[in-house]
Amino acid sequence: MNFKKSQPIIPFKDFKKLILQSKEFESVPKQKKYKVTRIDNDIIHFIRLDADPSSDWSFDIKDIYNAYINLDNYTTSSFKNYVPRKHSPARGILSHLKLIEPSKY
Repeated sequence: MNFKKSQPIIPFKDFKKLILQSKEFESVPKQKKYKVTRIDNDIIHFIRLDADPSSDWSFDIKDIYNAYINLDNYTTSSFKNYVPRKHSPARGILSHLKLIEPSKY
């Protein structure tokens, strides 16, 4: 499934504010659910709700923001240059924030 930006790029401070308000999000299209456990500076920590809750996942929100502003097509493999491994959650959080949407093409 391909995704595209759903609106003009927002500044990092607004992006971070949206992240700070997020409590849960889903990956797309598989709809794996994630719960934000904490945010330390620019690192977001989360767990996958249908997996071992002791497995804390994290990524730097600056890396997600850089993917958001630099990519034109948001396939999970497109995130490889921005976040290590957790490509689907990275796309999921951008979708949750309504910054990207499925592309019709």
